[in-house]
Amino acid sequence: MRAEDRIPTAIEVFACAFARIRSRTYPSSATRVNDVYVIHDDPYRLKARASELVTQNPNPARHIEVGRQMECPRWFSCFIATPEQEPEALPRFKEEGFKRIRIEPLFLIDPRQANLSDHSRVQRVQDAELAEACRIARRGRQAIRLEELEPDDSPVRLYTVFEAGRVLAWGSSFKVGELGHWVSDVFVVPDARRQGLGKAIMSAILADDARLGSPMSVLLASNAGSQLYPHLGYQSPARLHMFKPPGYTAKPRELCL
Repeated sequence: MRAEDRIPTAIEVFACAFARIRSRTYPSSATRVNDVYVIHDDPYRLKARASELVTQNPNPARHIEVGRQMECPRWFSCFIATPEQEPEALPRFKEEGFKRIRIEPLFLIDPRQANLSDHSRVQRVQDAELAEACRIARRGRQAIRLEELEPDDSPVRLYTVFEAGRVLAWGSSFKVGELGHWVSDVFVVPDARRQGLGKAIMSAILADDARLGSPMSVLLASNAGSQLYPHLGYQSPARLHMFKPPGYTAKPRELCL
């Protein structure tokens, strides 16, 4: 199957995994509204975070139609566009008053086809002590819950390079049913970079994804990641364009009614 044909599944993996990540601080859901996924606080609350629409639909009017149905009026639109869609669709968003605030390549791969590097320095986090060390290294942000540590095919798997009492790198894989896995939060501390640790973390994640039968690994890339992931065999059939909708005004959360 061509990478372009797998974009709809990749979008579902992204939306469901991102909702789960947001749920670490407050419950969040990825609700499908026909061809649009809406990531939103669930249940709705007074201080709700802005919702995010995720879709491959190139019609800005469709984005506005769904956005106006949201309980919270603050929302962003994530348009997943192939290179063929971009020349015609992007000017339409600009004409309708959307303001682009971010562009990130969408990468995907069948883990069984990955080009893995040596990942002997990487270990999967499966005990509370190492999980706590990672939490501290992440400045108090929890990466994995205790109940997710031991199961082999856990919904969340955390990997790290831990040497001389220090966490040098980490990365996570989130399982989305039988659709595949989402790679999240791959990071190498500044003084440990240029040692191949990012590639080693990714190789460890992909090796276990393949062993566990995952049909797809999906991620969004930063500029640095965009250079790394093709070496592992990832393909980028589309890019995410995040927009503020027309008339968007940032409001204090307490006014989001």
